[in-house]
Amino acid sequence: MHQITDYEPYWILVLAVLGVCFPLSAYGYDLGPVELHGFASFGYLDSSGNNLFADSKGGSFEYNEMGLTANTAIDEDIFVGAQIFSRDYGVLGNNELILNWALLDYHWRDWLGFKVGKILRLLAYTTIL
Repeated sequence: MHQITDYEPYWILVLAVLGVCFPLSAYGYDLGPVELHGFASFGYLDSSGNNLFADSKGGSFEYNEMGLTANTAIDEDIFVGAQIFSRDYGVLGNNELILNWALLDYHWRDWLGFKVGKILRLLAYTTIL
């Protein structure tokens, strides 16, 4: 369990101001035929009466998620893509890498195609508590 010191709220405020004044740009990389995209987000939870995801009554930095997506067109009829994902919401996730989604899209004709894959994993709040 993480306890907040007297100075931590000031650091959070400083980081928030710096994030607003100097935002970082998001980039996607084109590695030849493969496109690569990613994201990361980090948060801080503090609640006065109820724990949300983690022991947030005293404040918690256990709130982040990140992912990496790659996709490519193998030829003009076949497209593949996938995303690996990691999250930490207190007791949920603990930064375990999972295959969040994957897709194979094949167009045999302009009017007929097939898609197979794994869909997004949804977060069910009822499984946390």
